[in-house]
Amino acid sequence: MSFRCHVGPVLARLASLPVAAVLVAGCPQTPGLADQDPNDTTPDAVAVTQNTAPVASAGDDLVVFSGDFVVLDGAASFDPDGDRIVFIWRQVTESPEVTLIDGFSSRPRFFAPAVATGAVVTFRLTVVDGFAVATDDVTVTILPAVQ
Repeated sequence: MSFRCHVGPVLARLASLPVAAVLVAGCPQTPGLADQDPNDTTPDAVAVTQNTAPVASAGDDLVVFSGDFVVLDGAASFDPDGDRIVFIWRQVTESPEVTLIDGFSSRPRFFAPAVATGAVVTFRLTVVDGFAVATDDVTVTILPAVQ
């Protein structure tokens, strides 16, 4: 048997997932079934559970000094269904560029770069449960080092 269901933009966003998982997860109602044997009159049952999107929490905005070791905190993120979640952090602002250590964890780290007049860096946390995506931003204000 096979599933048929149109899910539109879900396929584009989650193209890397197995097709069956995307199709079932994205269907607002029970998907249509196509039986391989046209003479088979046995009814087929399909249980479709709706996924609840995860909740992303990138933590509180921070104020740090150049050279500080900074820890971002997405540990309050969760999935209401109890699905395993994946963390993806990326820098949204271009300058100054920051290199994240362990950017696929709930608590990535970095050394605040040297700044002469101060800078604001924004990071976006994306949390994925395999079917849905949630995002949250955190802003880190970097001040010049105290002399």
